[in-house]
Amino acid sequence: MKRKFRPSLRLKTILMLIIIVSLVASISIVISYNAYANTMDNHYKTLASNIANTAASLMDADSIEKYADTLETDDKYFEMLDSLYEIKKNNDLEYLYIQKIVPGENGGEDKTVYIMDADLLDSDNYEYASQLGEEYPLSEGVNASDLENGIPAFISQTEEYGWLVSVGEPIIDADGNVEALVGVDISMNDVMQDRYDFLLLVCIAVIIMTLVAIVAAILLTTKSIVAPINKLADATRTFVSDKSDSAQENSAISKLDIHTGDEIQTLSESIKTMEKDINNYINNLTSMTAEKERISTELNVATQIQEDMLPRIFPAFPERKEFDIHATMAPAKEVGGDFYDFFLVDDDHLAVVMADVSGKGVPAALFMVIAKTLIKNHTQTGMAPSMAFEKTNTQLCEGNEAGLFVTAWMGVLEISTGNMTYVNAGHNPPLLKKADGKYEYLKGRRGFILAGMEDLKYRENEIHLDEGDVLFLYTDGVTEATDLNDELYGEERLKDILDRQTVSVPADILKAVKKDVDDFVGEADQFDDITMLGLYYAGSNPKKKVFNGGATTEDTAKAIEFTEGFLNTVGCNDIMISQFCIAVDEIYSNIVKYSGADSAQVSCEVKGKTIEMSFADNGKPYNPLDNPDPDVTLGIDERKSGGLGIYTVKKMMDSMTYRFEDNKNIITLTKNMK
Repeated sequence: MKRKFRPSLRLKTILMLIIIVSLVASISIVISYNAYANTMDNHYKTLASNIANTAASLMDADSIEKYADTLETDDKYFEMLDSLYEIKKNNDLEYLYIQKIVPGENGGEDKTVYIMDADLLDSDNYEYASQLGEEYPLSEGVNASDLENGIPAFISQTEEYGWLVSVGEPIIDADGNVEALVGVDISMNDVMQDRYDFLLLVCIAVIIMTLVAIVAAILLTTKSIVAPINKLADATRTFVSDKSDSAQENSAISKLDIHTGDEIQTLSESIKTMEKDINNYINNLTSMTAEKERISTELNVATQIQEDMLPRIFPAFPERKEFDIHATMAPAKEVGGDFYDFFLVDDDHLAVVMADVSGKGVPAALFMVIAKTLIKNHTQTGMAPSMAFEKTNTQLCEGNEAGLFVTAWMGVLEISTGNMTYVNAGHNPPLLKKADGKYEYLKGRRGFILAGMEDLKYRENEIHLDEGDVLFLYTDGVTEATDLNDELYGEERLKDILDRQTVSVPADILKAVKKDVDDFVGEADQFDDITMLGLYYAGSNPKKKVFNGGATTEDTAKAIEFTEGFLNTVGCNDIMISQFCIAVDEIYSNIVKYSGADSAQVSCEVKGKTIEMSFADNGKPYNPLDNPDPDVTLGIDERKSGGLGIYTVKKMMDSMTYRFEDNKNIITLTKNMK
């Protein structure tokens, strides 16, 4: 990678000085030149006006008027012309003349008429002189009225005449009338050359002074700013590169000797003080880092121990087809206070536990280990859930000087019957979904927390799980998760995401809830452990599955996927699976399109060597078997439309029946497994 150029402070200072001094020098040159130029311009304008006034005072206005009218000369004419010539010659004028401005008659052009031209007596310029009565039109845009009282001094530059300062002063008769104008033109070529020479001299002088000033400023800046800063940089660089004990005691920073009497000296002293503070901080940080690494290692071990204590291998009981269980925990810190547990008390009883220890971190984790161990040990002896909680509560209260407590929920399921006995010690109520319904919170009075008070009694409650029911347990880390606006996730949002699940697989349900919580929380920090457990009860007959969905095209695809998955698990061949999937597509699509139902259910069951599949919807009553079978011997154009799908299903199945029961359309298909 190419290293990026970084200009030094010295270079930056030099460039800054050059820019500033150059800017000042340029401004000085411009101001000096303009002042000189304005002075010279004003001088020559004044000179031209004075000469013109002098010439005008020597002229006889009445004679001038006569010459203008008659265009005839006399001796006096030449006397005045001779005076003009002397003035021109003595003042080194370029042109000196008298002219009359004549307005145009009857809308004609305004013009100027020459009366006298000093060049008439100059043999060198005679051929260029204007004769008496010679006329010229006024310049475009100039009127006689603009010039009748004179022409103010002005400077012009043309290719033919070069630089000229020109003026026209009036010749006034005794009555105060302007009879003519005395025109004076003074060449400014030499003056302009002097101006350029002056500009050159000023530039040279300013450049020399600028260079001297820059060199002096660079030397001064280098000595008073750059050199001390370089010393500081070298000293700090050495300090960073060598951190041995000897280097700290004899560092270049401690040997700095800067006495500039300004902020750099203050900076040097501050760096010396900072060096001492850094050395002390590094020594403290080294010991703290070692201690932190030791604690981190111990926390990692504690995290691993806690994770190992919780059942994490799924499926947990692959040989048991009567139920499916899955659980997850996401601690807010390295170790958490939440815990779940599930275990077989015996071959016909499954215990599930969900608990939350007050507090966070290591203290909560240690208390969690004790509580989990006590609950499991008491339950596995065959104790009733209420008695197991009473014993656990008593033992947790002993020596609980930290004042920690546990909210817990435990249920013991009798697998063969679906009866579950549960006890709640101040924990969040679980949600139960019946196979043909939605999730509902379990109602019932909660008991007091564990480790809160000695000699407490806990009351047992009972529920019955039917085939296809799902039980969802959780801690308050789910419902009390907050977003960036401190809004709680809440129980309603939890129930809503659960109701939207069309599958009964616990792992998928927990994954969907966790994703919904994460989407809700967004970038906000997790302040509490998030622990969940899902239990699906397949019943004593694990060879039956139920799909509950809405009357939508999307759920049609899900029903087909459900059918294919179930038939694969019971050993159906590919042809039979394909036939049932075609039947599901046809019947479920008809429910979506024509029944007007808002929900539908598909159940699959293995009865001996027969597969029985039922479709139930709450739409309007309709028996598709009442329609006659289409005549497949006819061509497509001859046969009436409709009925071919149901006819195909009947041909693929061994039997197909319809009944309307409990306000539901029920279609049942059966087919023998070959």
